[in-house]
Amino acid sequence: MKQILYFILSIIFIILLLDTSSAQQKVERWGRFEVLLKHTAPGNGFSDVNLSATFTGKDTSVVVSGFYDGGNVFKIRFMPQQIGTWNYTTSCNIPELDDKKGSFECIKTTGNNHGIVRVSETYNFKYADGMRYYPFGTTIYAWTHMAQGLQELTLKSLKNASFNKVRMCVLPKNYGLVLEEPELYPFEIKEVVKDEKGKEKKVWDFTRFNPAFFRHLEKRIDDLSQLGIESDLIIFHPYDNGRWGFDGMTNEVNIRYIKYLTARMASFRNIWWSMANEWDLVKQKTHDDWDLLTKTVVASDPYRHLCSIHGSTANYYEYWKPEFTHVSIQDEAPVLNPGAAAILRNVYYKPIIYDEVGYEGNLTSRWGRYSPEEMTYAVWMGVIAGTYVTHGESFMFKNEKDTIFWAKGGEF
Repeated sequence: MKQILYFILSIIFIILLLDTSSAQQKVERWGRFEVLLKHTAPGNGFSDVNLSATFTGKDTSVVVSGFYDGGNVFKIRFMPQQIGTWNYTTSCNIPELDDKKGSFECIKTTGNNHGIVRVSETYNFKYADGMRYYPFGTTIYAWTHMAQGLQELTLKSLKNASFNKVRMCVLPKNYGLVLEEPELYPFEIKEVVKDEKGKEKKVWDFTRFNPAFFRHLEKRIDDLSQLGIESDLIIFHPYDNGRWGFDGMTNEVNIRYIKYLTARMASFRNIWWSMANEWDLVKQKTHDDWDLLTKTVVASDPYRHLCSIHGSTANYYEYWKPEFTHVSIQDEAPVLNPGAAAILRNVYYKPIIYDEVGYEGNLTSRWGRYSPEEMTYAVWMGVIAGTYVTHGESFMFKNEKDTIFWAKGGEF
């Protein structure tokens, strides 16, 4: 009798286990499925292991790059765009990680999941499920590099606002109004030395990333997704001035950084790629470099997220190139005159976003002292011309350490 009871309980346990396993393998359309593999690989897991997987659904297959997440953990992330069963097989130069197979079920979306944003009807945008998307964004360049309490306050402020896109930097920013030292860095520290003035300077191991840095960024991107906000990620910028040296990395490092970033984050549906903020001010990179790096991003992203590049005032790029899905511009002149904002539509035949036209604030700088009415006027002039305008707030009320939202986040 005990043997029969034991047999029945064993069968029930197996059924429950299978049900649990099956439940864990259901992922919403445009959600994120993750393959986790553990292996103690010799050498450098970031550079010596070439891991990928082929995901096969009905009448389609997608090849996705994997990445090393530290601690002998390798991951492959996939964003399914088709409902139904998906099967995958890994490919790796390490035998222990090669030819691993599995499957999952892609199910219908729920809640606020409308999918990835795409270009629609030449000049506009829509979500993958067909719902219109009108970008009304704001700017918080360095918010993920601030103290955790300030980051939480930023999210609270965004929750109570109506913005559906933010422009933000991946790398930390060294600027007159943003001088904080970040808690996390994108690369491992090889050593700390002192320069000729006796100031400590970090020497990076550019062959080894810091997974904690990227995990934190991913968490914040997911936080924004929960609020229905798109993350316009600025991959490079000129605001370093030798402090960390991330603006002067070689193209070998730049490409490795891009491939690691896209392997980790391309599966996030609310990502946009901005190649640079004020690309022309990054003096260590040539125009050909920007073309190369942009092509690297596009080639490394199997989902073809929106992609653009952003220059200094009235410094435009060749946005008609196929790598760019839309136009991201810094220029206030087109939104100060009726109808002028529409001219660029007929130049590029792509969606036009005036991502910098000046900021609402009280700074002494020309770009940071729009009144609320002037900022509203600029947005309105862009909208009635069939274009889009991004907001930014640069009020400083207390002292030089006040958290200007445009730079650090905080409260509007």
